[in-house]
Amino acid sequence: MASILNSVRDTTWLRNAVLAKTAKAKMLDARASTFTTADLKFTDTRLGGNFCINPLPQFTRYADIKRRGLAVDGAGMGRYHSEAFDDHYQIIHLRMGIPTFNSLAFFIGSFYDAQAGLAARTGRASSFFFTLGNAAGWVVSVMSWKLQALAMLGKAFLFFTETSTSKFYTVKPTMPLYWTSVQNIMSQLSVNLGLIPRAFGNDPVGGGPNQGYQFGERERKIMNEAMPSTFFNSGNIDVFAVAGRAQRLARKQMRAFENANAATTTVASALNAAYFAGEGVSENETMPSYQAYINKWLKSSGTTPGDAKAQTLETIDTLAAGKESFGDFLEAELDDGGAFASFRVNYTGSVSESFSNQTGESEIASKFANLSSSGRNLTFNLAGGNLFPGAGAVVEAITSFATGALGSVGLSGVVAALSGGAVVDIPQQWKSSMANLTKSTYTIDLVTPYNHPMAQLMYIYLPMAMLMAAALPRATGKQSYTSPFVLEYYDKGRTQSRLGMFDSLSFTRGIHNLGFNKDQRAMGVRATFSIADMTGMMSIPLSQGSSLGEAVLAGAIGSPMAVVNKLTDGFFDDHNAYSDYMASLASLGLADQIYRSRKFKLNATREMVRWESWTSPSRWAAVMADTLPGRLVSAFYTGTARE
Repeated sequence: MASILNSVRDTTWLRNAVLAKTAKAKMLDARASTFTTADLKFTDTRLGGNFCINPLPQFTRYADIKRRGLAVDGAGMGRYHSEAFDDHYQIIHLRMGIPTFNSLAFFIGSFYDAQAGLAARTGRASSFFFTLGNAAGWVVSVMSWKLQALAMLGKAFLFFTETSTSKFYTVKPTMPLYWTSVQNIMSQLSVNLGLIPRAFGNDPVGGGPNQGYQFGERERKIMNEAMPSTFFNSGNIDVFAVAGRAQRLARKQMRAFENANAATTTVASALNAAYFAGEGVSENETMPSYQAYINKWLKSSGTTPGDAKAQTLETIDTLAAGKESFGDFLEAELDDGGAFASFRVNYTGSVSESFSNQTGESEIASKFANLSSSGRNLTFNLAGGNLFPGAGAVVEAITSFATGALGSVGLSGVVAALSGGAVVDIPQQWKSSMANLTKSTYTIDLVTPYNHPMAQLMYIYLPMAMLMAAALPRATGKQSYTSPFVLEYYDKGRTQSRLGMFDSLSFTRGIHNLGFNKDQRAMGVRATFSIADMTGMMSIPLSQGSSLGEAVLAGAIGSPMAVVNKLTDGFFDDHNAYSDYMASLASLGLADQIYRSRKFKLNATREMVRWESWTSPSRWAAVMADTLPGRLVSAFYTGTARE
């Protein structure tokens, strides 16, 4: 008993008795009572601080209390702004590139599957002669096993290097080239707006109200100190730094979590340490008084209590963590920080897709119709053969004799068709199919919150430059050009395509209540654009089973090359219009579609699911009942009870 009493301090039982808590426990309760999604974010609304280039500007801190959340470098996000706006952004991701053509050998060898084609046309599995031909081909494959093995390794290599093996051509991402185009546009706009001083000194201007704006040395220094990795010393925006800043924030947050995890023993404690990284509160520390908090704040601002020059909270929040190094930029780019251009677009509403099949008259039906029409017209024009008295009876006798003779051998329809005595009814045949997927048409309202050239540059001209670089033809000289970028686009849960191109882009300048300022510069621009899907038709795959199952069957007949071929077809499956549509329906994330290691895991999981279906007794019962012996046996059953 004495040892127990010695281990319990008075402060411990007294705190428990009056339900008093430690500083961190109090903070946890306060956080829980005012929890917001901003607590889980490391992004903000500064230039490049969000994955979309055009987030809505936040309210003042006095109208919307900010939460730092998981941000290591940044001021965080307001609670209302996070829940009312940021959580509900519709963001599209674009990745620009150039066409890259597939090897004709891979394309010809992979765009068609003989077994799938046979099943689609005949509704049956492989015939005896198909199997015989497959066996003959196996003999050839064994003789050239080195070539076959090299082809299979090549297919796996192309899969992990993000190279298509079944499409005629795909998009080869060239985002550095795209961002270079954006940087060129922004550099010219910065000079024209007067944000960068002119070389050899500025031209003299009058002292009236219409003199041109000049961005002074003091202003450039303030912008560079606030975000040293975003602005050049000249005052121009570093587009490449802006493109990858959100990913650099993500890496800083992850690094803080890893450091906390290394210093703790459990994941929960690591999350707790990362969550309170910026709070400066230990486990048993008491909550500071209000006066202590004020003194701490004044000390952080370099002033003393009562100093009239105390800095504001806004000034403290703009202090940057320091200029980032080349390694920080490189690591962010290796994490695909600038691999996409993302835009917040206006809500597009509901989405719809339609699919149609076109049928038409077959050629044989047309020929029979022409023969019947010609015979009918000839019979009518010749008065049924009754050219003179008694001739009609002779013609009738000859026709009857020919009809009877051909009828005995099953060809009476020939006489009927040739004489126009009957019209042949032949069903129509399939001509073509069409898929009208969701039209990718978007609208973005670009409005500057301040009547300042730098604000106009960040909120209006930068998104415009990104859209122009993606949609306009690319110059190949002073007076020549080539096609615009081809691109991939992803609109989660709505539509996506691995091969698209801007087919329209329009800007409406001067929108909203204050269209232009006194310098006749637009205060608001509405961008409207649409992206054409160049992938063409979408078809549903028709497989006789899983790749694992088909590999088992191939191994049963002793075809090792076929086993390897079937496995590579399943686990290294290429994307197409069908897989993109399935991804849109399921709102599949961007990372699961662009990173081949994650896609390989998805393919492997699908093969496991297909294996379950392939080995299902119900499936094999349906397959056996659909064979010729099965249909013969089904004649002795009563049939379906459907009415």
